[in-house]
Amino acid sequence: MAPPLQVCAAVRELVATGRSKMLDDERLDNLVKCLATADERKLLSAYAGPREALGAAEQLMLGLMGMPALEERLACARLVGSFGARMSGVRRVAETLDAACSEVRDSRLLLLILKMALSLGNFLNAGAHQGSALGFHLDTLLKLKDVRSTTNKHVTLMHFVARCARGPFCIASRPISCISSSNSSDRSRVCLP
Repeated sequence: MAPPLQVCAAVRELVATGRSKMLDDERLDNLVKCLATADERKLLSAYAGPREALGAAEQLMLGLMGMPALEERLACARLVGSFGARMSGVRRVAETLDAACSEVRDSRLLLLILKMALSLGNFLNAGAHQGSALGFHLDTLLKLKDVRSTTNKHVTLMHFVARCARGPFCIASRPISCISSSNSSDRSRVCLP
């Protein structure tokens, strides 16, 4: 371990300039963990004897006690030191999220499935107040697996939508203008060829 006076000088340099050659991230973390508590500071400030009679740790703490707001400054130095690594991690997550949003936004097949689900819901609820819906909550899509066929109990409405979306009438590869409704008053219909 470095002599207490060198560590104090390195901490003063870190507080003044934001950088220190002697204090890397690991040493800075260890220094923050070893800072004197309020009781220890009270005992050290009451000490009136020669500094040389104290141990190295006590000499270091006595030297650091004269710096105002040292804990906050060291916490800021730790944050500045780890900012680059944290920022690159956040940047990777943000890029992944942006790519996922672009995939959802540009997916023609998802748009087709949503329109088919809306049309089927309106058809099944025809005559009720829910039969002319202009939209639905996404969690409603989970109900597609609950509606079963009357002839084959293993086939659900979700199977039907998937089969139609990938079947011979699939229009997912067409431009979006072809998928949108041809009738402005009925926005829930999907234009199938």
